[in-house]
Amino acid sequence: MHIIIIILQIVVGIFFLMTGVKILSGTMSQEFERLGYPKIFNQITGIFNL
Repeated sequence: MHIIIIILQIVVGIFFLMTGVKILSGTMSQEFERLGYPKIFNQITGIFNL
């Protein structure tokens, strides 16, 4: 059971890392603009995901 928890933590960590990089690279900037968020919110969210 302990091994499964470690594997899940690694998978979730990789997911957050990939999402943070995607946000910081500007790939999701159109999505933030569509929702009405300011441009700085894109970078703040990306940093928190990393």
